[in-house]
Amino acid sequence: MKSPTHFLIGYGCAAAFGWRGGLRRACLLGAVVPDVPVAAVWSVLAASVVWREGGYVQALVQAEMDALYFSDSVMIALHNLLHGPLSLAGLTLLTLLIFCRNRTCRMRCLAFLAGAVTHAVVDIVSHVTDGPLVLWPLDDELRLVGPFSHWDPAYGGLWVTGIELAAALVFGVASFFGWRRRRAMAVPVAG
Repeated sequence: MKSPTHFLIGYGCAAAFGWRGGLRRACLLGAVVPDVPVAAVWSVLAASVVWREGGYVQALVQAEMDALYFSDSVMIALHNLLHGPLSLAGLTLLTLLIFCRNRTCRMRCLAFLAGAVTHAVVDIVSHVTDGPLVLWPLDDELRLVGPFSHWDPAYGGLWVTGIELAAALVFGVASFFGWRRRRAMAVPVAG
């Protein structure tokens, strides 16, 4: 899925746990941050192609991105650190046992990881051949084949984009009316 959809799913995850404030923000960050390395590399490659070719050439950017995504060990590590289920399980254990000694730190780290887990699960399902490596860092080949792709029209990419846009619209409308209701409840009645 695209990062805005991951944000919405992370918001739903935070709501399901009843998280507000810092825990909600940590969960939202965890739902979006796993895409940062890919987005950054894509942006640099796109700028490089524009500089070399005098314009954006989608096929060239895609070919260069695929070469890095599937074979460059640094890119594989950056992508799968917060996408791979085995990696996320290890990070959760490290968080619980080593890094966070107080409850607030531990809860925020776990909320971040919960957002990252929702991201990983959705990406495993919504990528046909380019999803996260399931057993990374122990294995750098095993990818589950998802039933549809969020970006490839040959595997339902167009209808998935429609669902994403509809969900964003529903979320936006619901959030707007929820915000108005909360604001109306907070305004004191003159009397």
